[in-house]
Amino acid sequence: MKHYQNSPYRLLRAVYDEYKFLPWLFHSTSQNYFDIKDHRKEFIDWLVVQTNVASSKELTAAHFRAHGGSGLLQKYEGSPALVLQSISDNLDNVHVDVANRIEQKENTNAVRRNFWVRTLIYL
Repeated sequence: MKHYQNSPYRLLRAVYDEYKFLPWLFHSTSQNYFDIKDHRKEFIDWLVVQTNVASSKELTAAHFRAHGGSGLLQKYEGSPALVLQSISDNLDNVHVDVANRIEQKENTNAVRRNFWVRTLIYL
């Protein structure tokens, strides 16, 4: 395994090169796998098909988590929108969204999503 950098994915890819293995379906991907834009695009395209959504804009965090994209989601603050913007060629949208997210974080009066649902469960 050392020859394949302790990666089952790389080993299988080398031995069975006629098959296409999807790294995100393994227990874990290499730490920097989703740093490559083409890898993120490939995952998103695959995820759209797997979830039967009409477009990538309909993907939710639950879709990512249920289909091996938790690590990718973590790299982008748990936001599917930020993941999608990372593969977009339209940089104007990225700057606008980042500014909006910073503004939202500064709003200290905001209540976390599902806060009241979780609170009521424990009452």
